[in-house]
Amino acid sequence: MVVNSGGSGGAGGGAQQLKLKEKLHIRKLELVDRPDTDEGRHMVELCPRVGPCVVLACASCAEKRNWMCDLVMLNTKPMLDRFLDSILLDLERRHPLKLPPASLYRFAVPDSPDNILLEDNSAARHHGNAPVPLIKIEGALKLRSF
Repeated sequence: MVVNSGGSGGAGGGAQQLKLKEKLHIRKLELVDRPDTDEGRHMVELCPRVGPCVVLACASCAEKRNWMCDLVMLNTKPMLDRFLDSILLDLERRHPLKLPPASLYRFAVPDSPDNILLEDNSAARHHGNAPVPLIKIEGALKLRSF
């Protein structure tokens, strides 16, 4: 997070100039909700592990709530994502997906050149950075299984 301090733009122009005041790493911050006092209302204190704290003054209670929600989400989301991924991976290891034999479930026939043909990766659409193969030709049975 980059915190800028503002100042007036000079004598003639009314443009505001911003100067870099502080560069804070979100994951290394402690977020402190300051109570409303005579000194100020709707304030949030960002305390890095090393260095001075930075106080953000919000225009309203709703703006303060939005800032705090976003900062908490940015601070905790990567940890929660890793935790969820490890749980899902553990569940997948303990309970792997097993298809029934093709004699009991006819859609369990594995993909082969006889029943499905995929386009090559150079002509495939891309989702993010991973190419997604497109189905070029398939048998009627495989078409129903999708």
